[in-house]
Amino acid sequence: MKKLEAKDLRIGNLVYGVAGNKKIVAEVTDLDNVNLTEYPIWLASKDGDGEDEYESIEPIPLTEEWLLKLGFEYDEFSDEDNPFLDLRYNRFLFQSDKSVNYNTVYLTINKTDIKIKYVHELQNIFYCLTGNELEIKHI
Repeated sequence: MKKLEAKDLRIGNLVYGVAGNKKIVAEVTDLDNVNLTEYPIWLASKDGDGEDEYESIEPIPLTEEWLLKLGFEYDEFSDEDNPFLDLRYNRFLFQSDKSVNYNTVYLTINKTDIKIKYVHELQNIFYCLTGNELEIKHI
């Protein structure tokens, strides 16, 4: 699993806060990129359990469920055996499909495929390209 550092994240990113054997969806609320504090990444629980102290944090892998929460829709023109999930925004097309178990999103820019594996990466690249936050339907 990818180790997360403050430089990988933005305030508002979603990650897993790990508490014991539980992974809790949490939002990044503050970052210390210069390591002035003991805890460089501050989180707040998004699933209402009140847990805000975590032993570690982990990225949230992309899944079909997460892509749907992030506004992806099934492409009506895709192959029935390999349905595509798309997110279109202006001229950008973010796409994933069943052949990769929806755990990778591809964004093609100038004939170069950019692979995105985690929710926070998708949130970050979407913001960088559009200037808007990626809307999340529900956690």
